[in-house]
Amino acid sequence: MVWTEIVRSQYEIVPAYRGGYCYPSVPIWAPGKTVVVTADVAAMLSPRAFERFLLPCIDQASHAVNYAWMHTHSSYLHILEPLLQLDSLKAIQVTVDYAGPSIAELLAPFRRIQSYKPLIVSGHLSAEDMRCLVRGLAPEGLYVLSLVDSTESGDELLQAIATAYSDQ
Repeated sequence: MVWTEIVRSQYEIVPAYRGGYCYPSVPIWAPGKTVVVTADVAAMLSPRAFERFLLPCIDQASHAVNYAWMHTHSSYLHILEPLLQLDSLKAIQVTVDYAGPSIAELLAPFRRIQSYKPLIVSGHLSAEDMRCLVRGLAPEGLYVLSLVDSTESGDELLQAIATAYSDQ
C-alpha cells in the first residue's frame, strides 16, 4: 500500500520526541509511531460497502504504526461496529457535526466506543454539551477537544465541566 510506505518514510526522517510522536491535528502524544486514519468517504457508503472496500485498508494502514486511531464524524457512525473489532485501532475519534445528532443522542454510541477503546470527542461544543459528556460518560479513556472562539467561551466550558463534576 502506497500510503503505508509514505508513513514509514516520514518516520525515517521525523525524529521522536521523548520516545514517541504526536499527531498535529489531535495533540496526543503516544510512546511510538502514531497516525490518524481517516475515511470521510464512509459517509456515503453503506455499512456493507464500508466493510468490503475500506475496512481492510484501514486495518492495514493502522498496522503500519504502534498507535493508530480512527477519525470519524457523528453523522456517519453506521461504520462503528466493524471499527470496534479492529485491535489495530487504539482509539476512535468522533468529530461532532453541527447538523447533529445531539450530544445526548450520541451518548449511547459513545458509551459503546468506550466499552472497547478510548474515545476522543472533538468539535465546537457548548457548555450544555460538556455537562452532558461529563455526566454521561466514564472519564477513563475519554479525551474531549472542544474548539472555542474566545477566552470567554473557553472559561464557560471550564465552568460547565467543574459544575458537572461537583454535581455528581
